[in-house]
Amino acid sequence: MILPPKALVYPMPVGIATAYDHEGRADACTLGFVGMCSHVPETVMIAINSTARRKTLESIKESGCFALGFPRKDQAAQADYLGIESGYRTDKLAAIGYTVTEGRDVHAPVIDQLDVTLECRVVGTTDFGSHTQIFGEILCIHASDRVIDESGRPDMSLADPLMYDDYGMQYYSLGEKVGRVAKLGRAFLGKGRDGGDVAVADAGPDQHQGDEGALKGLLEKLDRGEEVASGTPEFELFDRCAREAQAVTAAINTGYHDEAELRRLFSELIGKDVPQGFRLFPPVYADFGKNISVGEGVFINSGCCFQDQGGVRIGDGCQIGHQVVFATIDHGMEPEHRHDLHFGRITLEENVWVGSHATILRGVTVGHDSIIAAGAVVTRDVPPRSVVAGVPARVVKTI
Repeated sequence: MILPPKALVYPMPVGIATAYDHEGRADACTLGFVGMCSHVPETVMIAINSTARRKTLESIKESGCFALGFPRKDQAAQADYLGIESGYRTDKLAAIGYTVTEGRDVHAPVIDQLDVTLECRVVGTTDFGSHTQIFGEILCIHASDRVIDESGRPDMSLADPLMYDDYGMQYYSLGEKVGRVAKLGRAFLGKGRDGGDVAVADAGPDQHQGDEGALKGLLEKLDRGEEVASGTPEFELFDRCAREAQAVTAAINTGYHDEAELRRLFSELIGKDVPQGFRLFPPVYADFGKNISVGEGVFINSGCCFQDQGGVRIGDGCQIGHQVVFATIDHGMEPEHRHDLHFGRITLEENVWVGSHATILRGVTVGHDSIIAAGAVVTRDVPPRSVVAGVPARVVKTI
């Protein structure tokens, strides 16, 4: 069926924009056209119908800022009222018993009864068709305790936001959580890249659960330093984990993420939680991901590469410079065994500093408090409290 043209994008969040007029009176207007438009800087777009005189629109233009709150489904009647009544006729917020608090970073009213509100500074406006689009840089977020999960992040299922269908002119509530972005599609990674059709298969958030036992066995085999021959089930598991690592590192390396989000993503990459003191500057690259562990207070600078199938253990307080390579794999020397893999764990003991562009090869242990000079290629163990430099790296100083 072909339908007549309509702005059919659904579901959309219901937003309530608030601003002070020139006399300091708070006004609010419910909006159906709300969306993100940038991560750097974090920016939201709202659109207000400008075919008639709108008090909230005029107040936002005059003040240069606004707050954007998101009502719950049990606040649908109040939200609907704020969209159909005019602020020129009545004090709309008082009529529904809502109160406001002055924003922290902008001169805009924050509705106390809403669980999530963004404080925004106007960075641009444009008139298009029936609406005025307003772009607001997000300066801070107000979130009530009821919508914060155990990790300290807002949880949409707890926020229970009200949704809007412009085509049917109906309100809806948010449905159930389906799965994590950049994870559900990993089952298809690599398919269709040679021009063939992408096979449709059952895929979901639990796609890789069947591999957990196999992965545990593979990691134990790697810890023993055993070989993995090409064409074996273990070798195929390497390939699947590599595709998953590509997906997670792509998420890490795309856009801006705060420290908490980077810790979450890196934890997903390595399959275990990293300490709170862990810090990472993207981009970062990993061939496998699941055989990395990091201690407390570890810092990894941008551009580092982890060929971690053989295992990379980074102790407490280590600092890793730009574009350091951890290479835990060798190949067979004989041509007929060139695709066979030989593994060796790399271990950095506590408080090691690795300079930029250094390469550390398989089987190496770097003793505590040591320094790897920039550009060094480390092929053998480093004693504690030593400085090594060169290609191959040799001890040049004892600390």
